[in-house]
Amino acid sequence: MEVVVAAAVPAILYYLCLFLQVDAIAARHGLVGLPRSELPRAADVLKRGWIFVVPLVVLIYLLFWLAFTPALSAMAATFVLFALMLLRNRRLPSKAEWTELVFGSGENMLPLILIGGAAGVVIGVMNVTGLGLFAGALAVGSSTTWLSSESPGNIETIAAGAVLYVLTGHNRTKLV
Repeated sequence: MEVVVAAAVPAILYYLCLFLQVDAIAARHGLVGLPRSELPRAADVLKRGWIFVVPLVVLIYLLFWLAFTPALSAMAATFVLFALMLLRNRRLPSKAEWTELVFGSGENMLPLILIGGAAGVVIGVMNVTGLGLFAGALAVGSSTTWLSSESPGNIETIAAGAVLYVLTGHNRTKLV
């Protein structure tokens, strides 16, 4: 539960910044919201969109009360959403709907996969070169002389040498 509380502050700040950014972009382009008389009533929105509230409740319940893993909880919530969709529509999705689901999901996931891959490369380089260890020591404030502020060029020299070592391929080990 401490992790949830610790993660709540950055999450709230993130969505606050996101709201402010969207508001600033809308103001810059002269966009205004709907008049209050044209806004849909919350009860009408929930009547049509209840299908999305139930999987969210299932997800939170599985994560926090039953302590399921995030992946298993997300999979279960997805199955609940699919079952509710079948109950609401009273039919299976058509071939065109399945095609749109698969290709649309792929298009949405591609940027996330690329970002995850790039982050993996950065983390891998930092682990292989030892740069992550040095950055951690710097962040903690190592008291050793060669990482002190009296010799600021040492860490850059070591990091640059380690990166060059990895990029030239000298770190490959033979598995024979």
